[in-house]
Amino acid sequence: MIFRQTPAALSESRPLRIRSCGLVAGPAVLSIFLLSLLSFQTFSAPAISPALIEQAKKMSPAQREALARQYGIPLGGVSASGDAYVEEQVPQAALQRPREFFDGEPVGTDEQPSEDDQLPRFGQRLFASDGSMYEPPKSSAVPQNYLVGPGDRLSVTLFGKVSAQYEVMVEQDGSLVVPELGPVSVSGLTFTELKSIVSHVVSERMIGTEVFVSPVALRQISVMVVGEVEKPGSYLLSALANPIHALYLAGGPNELGSYRNIKLTKLDGESHQLDLYKLLLGGEPLMAPLSDGDTLYVPPLTGEAAIEGEVNRPARYEIGSTTTIAELIVMAGGPSTSAYSRSMVLERFDSLLGAPSILQVDGFDSSLVLKHGDRLNIRAGSEQPNNPIKLSGALVQPGVYEYSAGLRVGDYLPSLEANYLLESDLSRGLIVRRVNAEQDIEVLTFSPVAAADGEEDDRNPLVMPYDDIIILPLAGLVTDELSFEITQDQEDGLDQSRLGANENGNELPTRQSLLSPIVSKLKSQAEPGRPARIISIYGAINEPGEYPLVTGGNSTLDLLALAGGVKDGAFLGNVEVRRRFISGNDVRNVIQPVDLTGDGTYEPQAADELRINYLPGWRERETATLIGEVEFPGEYVLTPGETISSLIERAGGFTREAFVEALRFRSADAKAQQQAAVDRALLQAQKAATLVGSNSLQPGAGAPQLNQEVFAVEVEGRIVVDVPRILAGDASADIAVQNGDEVLVPRISEVVYVVGDVLEPGNYRHIKGTTIEQYINLAAGYTATAKKKDVYFILPNGRVQRLNERKQLLDFGGNTSEIVAGTTIVVPPNLDYAKPLDFYTQVSSVVFQSMASIAAFFNIARN
Repeated sequence: MIFRQTPAALSESRPLRIRSCGLVAGPAVLSIFLLSLLSFQTFSAPAISPALIEQAKKMSPAQREALARQYGIPLGGVSASGDAYVEEQVPQAALQRPREFFDGEPVGTDEQPSEDDQLPRFGQRLFASDGSMYEPPKSSAVPQNYLVGPGDRLSVTLFGKVSAQYEVMVEQDGSLVVPELGPVSVSGLTFTELKSIVSHVVSERMIGTEVFVSPVALRQISVMVVGEVEKPGSYLLSALANPIHALYLAGGPNELGSYRNIKLTKLDGESHQLDLYKLLLGGEPLMAPLSDGDTLYVPPLTGEAAIEGEVNRPARYEIGSTTTIAELIVMAGGPSTSAYSRSMVLERFDSLLGAPSILQVDGFDSSLVLKHGDRLNIRAGSEQPNNPIKLSGALVQPGVYEYSAGLRVGDYLPSLEANYLLESDLSRGLIVRRVNAEQDIEVLTFSPVAAADGEEDDRNPLVMPYDDIIILPLAGLVTDELSFEITQDQEDGLDQSRLGANENGNELPTRQSLLSPIVSKLKSQAEPGRPARIISIYGAINEPGEYPLVTGGNSTLDLLALAGGVKDGAFLGNVEVRRRFISGNDVRNVIQPVDLTGDGTYEPQAADELRINYLPGWRERETATLIGEVEFPGEYVLTPGETISSLIERAGGFTREAFVEALRFRSADAKAQQQAAVDRALLQAQKAATLVGSNSLQPGAGAPQLNQEVFAVEVEGRIVVDVPRILAGDASADIAVQNGDEVLVPRISEVVYVVGDVLEPGNYRHIKGTTIEQYINLAAGYTATAKKKDVYFILPNGRVQRLNERKQLLDFGGNTSEIVAGTTIVVPPNLDYAKPLDFYTQVSSVVFQSMASIAAFFNIARN
């Protein structure tokens, strides 16, 4: 067996150290160790395979020591403990080779592989698996032209007059000795010829007997594999083995070995040249047979080029002296589908400059001859199509389509039923078009209806490459929760893919999501003296915002259509336009009215701002709600000057069960004001609570906890209404009704409420003629902390009345202390004895029903 170490590896190796001797030796120490293994293999019974010997070169000192002890091989160096070992630094050249494993432990380095290592060498995967897994061909697969030789074991079966079976072996002199027949010379014969000779001999010497010959075990041959292979040495193979089997056992060519110039030399001096690329790329078998004593020599490669990028099989390939770029691309499986033939770069090292040079290669069929070390990079082309027409927006089949000269929009969207969704805005379509090499854009409009009809004018314009045809959804459409009122018959015949989703089931895009990129692009095109072609539209328009200024057509109507159209009541005869004039460093803003009705003279300009007003006296739909005991409760559209009395009159008046005096009027404006007042009161209470805590004389006392539930009652916006005066025709008592107001007319109540500092607060049945004192007695009387002189009432209509004011109640002239149904009696606490917040909690749900209640409550708290 031959062991070899490259000069590069020798120069990069560190000296080996034998610690016990204190000597420094070179790589020869490792060779001594390996030669010891060879000697042991020669003169002892246990066999040491070439693979094991090759692995020994890569072992750690401890592993090599264990192997030497196993085979009883002395190493010549002895440590203080009496154990022999060799310590070796792995050569740097070995770092570029694939990692090998021994007993599950990796041998090599953790450094990141170089760029060349990341690009594999073509063919190395053929020999990547362990050679010990190789199995020789079975004897049953022996071809008829197999040459019989010494060592082959055959089965000879006689039948007929004589019946016998023998297992014989071809002797060293080439003879086959069969009992009862004697020796038969078979050396150099094919297996077919051997069977014919044996059959002839049997027929002559044993009349009436026939013979059957079959192989039992074939001989083994010894083949030497040397040169640039992973595991050089002598290997025993089946006589049916071919050169691939021998190379497989030897681990295949190493990083320096050639795949294309392998030399097979016979004992008689005959030689064959083998090219593994014919097998790897073309599937051609290596026909040269192996014989005992053959030698396979793998020379160093003479040229290699790498190819990467957009090819089907990027790798490093062995090249010859005349290999061209076109041939290299073929070896790499050809270019990928995205390879760009005009974007190929060849990197070649220039030895005179001492640095690589870049060569531009044009075309996959380039005849440029490669040199050793060249690296070809084929780049991918652009993902942007060169002839697209894009359809976007509220369409059944949006996407990219092929541009063809002479086609119009209607050729791409020929059917209103098949191409458009139910939510498509058919009043206007947009075309976003490139206008120069800088990819600036302009915006045009077309008519989807005219395009579908096949008109040949500006309503159905010719398309250009890269046009983006956009169909907007209807203005005001809620695209994430589309709702449709359709019957079951309509639903059965309806194309569900058109209900607010495109062909992928995605949500329908909004108008702003489609227009926003266009507006942003137009803004980016703005230059000094050339403002962005954008117009802002506000006011009585369905979708106010910024919109592109379209080119051609009726630009004013196009703008209004892009903004979703005008609202009901829009006054187009007097639209306010703000226009900016720039002169040098001076900017002047001019506001002028324009008429957009009919054939107005207004011509939109970039950066204009339009405000569309409503008609004079126009009001949006305003409603108020009547609830409870009226003849026709419900929501009513308000008329100018609407009041509570007129609204009740429109509702047919009160029912017989109406508790007129307890009518509640909830004003949307008053609710907002009351909520603001409660928020201010909460803030003041929080500040007061903080001050109380900071002035406490108790050690460690902090701010008291404020019961915020007192202020958490939702305000109603209730306003006290004097219904008897309204019914009596007093116009000064009537109240105007506005949008969002509510009028609640409850049923007649037979209850009186007693809350506050009484022993049993609660609801008590109203008994006519019962006085305040009697109701308080029903509530078990006052508590010890009650402030009797400040008892007050909240009347059914929300008015607050104090007992000591001696004013008439709603019984119209009765006893001043008599209570009507629906009244709430409030007994406040004496603040000298009780915490005010405890009292606030009891009466909060009643007190905060009206602003008058809040005012009375805080007046009592201050007294």
